[in-house]
Amino acid sequence: MRIAIAGDLHGLWDAVDERILERLAPDVVLVVGDLGEGEDRMSRMVARLPHPVACVLGNHDAARDVRGEVLRRQLTLLGDVHCGWGLRRLDPPGLAVVGGRPASSGGGYVLSAAVRSVWGPVPLETSITRITTAASS
Repeated sequence: MRIAIAGDLHGLWDAVDERILERLAPDVVLVVGDLGEGEDRMSRMVARLPHPVACVLGNHDAARDVRGEVLRRQLTLLGDVHCGWGLRRLDPPGLAVVGGRPASSGGGYVLSAAVRSVWGPVPLETSITRITTAASS
């Protein structure tokens, strides 16, 4: 199985990257956040990839929108491709990806205002339960 992983794109995905991905011919593509500063173009691109794909948004994907509107829009554009705090089943059957804490920065357990606006206050223990429950489903 061939798995391609892309992350920290920060809006920098173009025809060259598409050619590389085409040559790699992966069975699955994992996109691990920071697509851009809430840019619709990047979320649309990920959702349209011609491969099975799973994505977890990073802290930059909420832009600086504390109300969560940018983050909600990104989630809508990605649809079921996004697997933050959840499970994404892929082909071939039996392959699945569990996403961790979405749209969050590293270092300690801190949820941004945008994340709290979209998912509500999620205590650490609830976050752990969501991830482990998804992994065992």
